[in-house]
Amino acid sequence: MAALSDEEQDDLPSANLSAGSTKVAERVQLEASISKWAPLEKTRQQVMLKVMVASSSSAGDRLGLDLVVVLDVSGEKLAKMKNAMQFIISKLSPMDRLCIVGTTGANNRLQFMTKDAQAELRGVVDGGLQLQVAGAGGGLETGLQVLAAGGWLQGGPRRTASVLLMSDCKQQPRPRLVETMPNSVVVHTFGFGKDNDLTVLEKIAHKSPGGTFNFVSEEEENLSAPISQILAGLLSVVVQDLKLIMWTERGFRDKVESTIEKVDAGSCYPHRWGSNLQPDSALGVTVSFGDLYSGEDRKVIVDLLTPAVVSGYKKATVIVAQCSYSYSTQKEAFDSPKTFSQDRNIRPNNTLTGLPVPPALKAELLRRRHADMLGEAASTMDYIQARGKLLEAWTACGADEKPNPIKVELELLLNLNKWADLHACLLAAIMSHCRQRFTARGDVMRVRLFDTPLMRMYMVQAHKFGDDPDRQKPPSADEDVEEEEEKEMLVVSGRQPPRGTRFRGIRKESTRSSWRAWMVMVMCMVLAIGAILAGVAMLTVFLLYKPQMPYLVVSDAQLRQLLYNQRDGTIQSLRVSITILAKNNYSKVGASFSSVDISLGFHGADIALLRAKPFMVAQESSIALHYQVVSAGPVLDTARMDESLKVGLVPLDLLSKAHTRWKAGIFVRHTYWTHISCRLTFLYPGNGTVMPIDSHRCHSRSP
Repeated sequence: MAALSDEEQDDLPSANLSAGSTKVAERVQLEASISKWAPLEKTRQQVMLKVMVASSSSAGDRLGLDLVVVLDVSGEKLAKMKNAMQFIISKLSPMDRLCIVGTTGANNRLQFMTKDAQAELRGVVDGGLQLQVAGAGGGLETGLQVLAAGGWLQGGPRRTASVLLMSDCKQQPRPRLVETMPNSVVVHTFGFGKDNDLTVLEKIAHKSPGGTFNFVSEEEENLSAPISQILAGLLSVVVQDLKLIMWTERGFRDKVESTIEKVDAGSCYPHRWGSNLQPDSALGVTVSFGDLYSGEDRKVIVDLLTPAVVSGYKKATVIVAQCSYSYSTQKEAFDSPKTFSQDRNIRPNNTLTGLPVPPALKAELLRRRHADMLGEAASTMDYIQARGKLLEAWTACGADEKPNPIKVELELLLNLNKWADLHACLLAAIMSHCRQRFTARGDVMRVRLFDTPLMRMYMVQAHKFGDDPDRQKPPSADEDVEEEEEKEMLVVSGRQPPRGTRFRGIRKESTRSSWRAWMVMVMCMVLAIGAILAGVAMLTVFLLYKPQMPYLVVSDAQLRQLLYNQRDGTIQSLRVSITILAKNNYSKVGASFSSVDISLGFHGADIALLRAKPFMVAQESSIALHYQVVSAGPVLDTARMDESLKVGLVPLDLLSKAHTRWKAGIFVRHTYWTHISCRLTFLYPGNGTVMPIDSHRCHSRSP
């Protein structure tokens, strides 16, 4: 859809929007989370509109991709980048174009990924990546020039274009680059820095439409995994320039049935007000989302004011909405308007004091509150204060709730021990919630917020490729589409795939086997089934007894005294009491613990080493290990100690391991190490108690 001029900003599409609409296999779907009923009097309420792109709409009709990869990394990271670049080259098809900026031997121009071009770029990568562009700023400017020379910025053929900027920020991009960068190019940035400021990379991604900032930790060995997630999105863009248009209708005697008071689509997506959406409509709003990947969705929360109605009025229109977008085979399309109503006559006595909140709306409100708390944590620019905010966010999630993606994200953030890593992960998480789009932040396997089916497929392929790059060559995007289409055809027809069918390239092979081969195959099947049954039996026994296996848990911790000399950075007196329970819930036999070692430290510096002699724990009982830590000496990280005392939160790291022997009848005989690795945050000066969230996590129930 073409951009609107300044004169058109106040004149949104009129009633003929849907006149030429045609159904395009339900490419975009729209639904609302709204209370089913409301009182007769004037009521304020919230409605959540959800725009979804069907995950099956990417079958072969995606746009070609113009991809520019800018490399500004060095040393060990550059060596790790080799497999990631090979993964990118393998996934692209002849309809896609690629340019690698920042390496010697590669031309700074877009090349269609034919077999010859792929072989040429693979040779460049295999020959060893060597930088020739200094700094991410120069590389990004070169990348934008490559796109311009390829015709994309000048309104050339309709394609998807993006820049992947990968930098360790050894040479900081110029801040002015963010101001001068065109806001029509999607830039996804990857930060590989250790103790480096990645804020500029976040700002570059934030300015671009739909761009994301991704943080890759120093421990990540397989760089193909985080990069594959962004690539999966770029290779599945099936809807462009998506807009959600909302308005309200006029009811009886030209009275407006509801009024839009506020629209919250997140700070990353602008919205504008306009009039004359429909002949019988009131003031409306348009939200612009840009391009969406296959399987993505966007949520918008609308604050509405519904006026009082006369008794007996049953159905009232709350809001009307429709979507406009463009895609590969049609320049512009409009879905038919959808009307969302509710019953206004269920509570005729007008005694209702509040509307029930639909579960989907409640979950979205909680997610947005969580995102706000992440923003508050990042704005502190201090490790201790940010961790305090994250603990507040954890408490707001509810201690008794089952694990959910938000709590998994918080757990990942709380386990980071350095401000540089925590700040970078916070920036990536905030952008993910703002865009409602997947970003990599540390462990991409655990935090999967806003991912799509294709991203999950690419994650598996990237890990297989990282384990064995020489043998596990990933299929191209076209081969992925062919495989999914073949599977869908078989599911629809209700048939099984023909014998010998291979889903890579859809190749059918017919073979004739002799009776000897059949006998060998039958014997192998019998042996395999026997092995599987034996394994299932052993696993069942293990799972039955596993909840009763002995473990260690911190039952109590108190900071009794802390005297710190700020002048010379020494602890004059530190007294901490810690009680660790060795528990054995099994009712038939005891458990033995030996080699129990416990260390207490402050930000990597050991304070005390605690040990216990070997002991036995009888069945269905526990033994308490009481430790009184008395320590004094210099503090290696005086700045962190000063900040801890300033905010009243003193974190101490607890690491323990114990060699455990345990037997359950004749089935389970197990020897293993029981570990605890957690951080105890004490209130100071206060009463010296430990934060509840930390004490709950200081246990080890599984070997």
